[in-house]
Amino acid sequence: GGINYSGYVRIEDQALVRGNIGNAVSGNIGIDMSGGLVTGVVRLGAGNMMTLNLDGGAILGGVQGIWGDHNLQMTGGTIDGGLHTGATVRGEISGGRVNDGVLIESRYGSDLRITGGQFDTSLDDWLFQFASEPGSDGMSGLLEIWGGQFGYSDAGQGFLIDDLMSFSIHGRDLVYSSGWLTGYLSDGSWFSNALTFGSNWQGTFTIHNVPEPETIALFLVGLVGMTLAQRNRKKSA
Repeated sequence: GGINYSGYVRIEDQALVRGNIGNAVSGNIGIDMSGGLVTGVVRLGAGNMMTLNLDGGAILGGVQGIWGDHNLQMTGGTIDGGLHTGATVRGEISGGRVNDGVLIESRYGSDLRITGGQFDTSLDDWLFQFASEPGSDGMSGLLEIWGGQFGYSDAGQGFLIDDLMSFSIHGRDLVYSSGWLTGYLSDGSWFSNALTFGSNWQGTFTIHNVPEPETIALFLVGLVGMTLAQRNRKKSA
């Protein structure tokens, strides 16, 4: 059956939860998952503090939730059914796999850093949707991408950024043209996805391009050569 609690639970090895996991009313919860299987939904929300550390195992029903504070750290494991939440998300995804997209619509803004992992969704859905909660004043937030594979199997409609949310991406040869953002991420992964800004968008969009290692090496060689040439001229004089 399901688990409804406040406090802390660890899921590992061959553990099996045949149902949903949720938090009791006015109860803060923490989940550490390094293995095992949850066949239902992990529901986080109702104004509570929530922590999800996922480095193994699988959640088949997705991660959902309403408003609250959600600390997310994902280094491995699989989330099927997507990560769809109205909570304020703070954290990092550096590994693992998320199927069926990421939807974060938070009242108080969110800050999510992605350095790795694999993300896919169906044809008619957004791969990432980052916005304020509908009907709320909203606060600013940041989606920051350094690495990962986006749309490895299916990217759907790509990215939607709206309201006061900002988007920042790091890599090389990144170009935004005709609604598409393409180039290489900092971890060397190829990135090619549709990028749409909503009608209420008031955030910022920043591309951080760094030179290739070969270019930096050539620059340093040239700089050393110029320094030696200047010293030789001084000696000749």
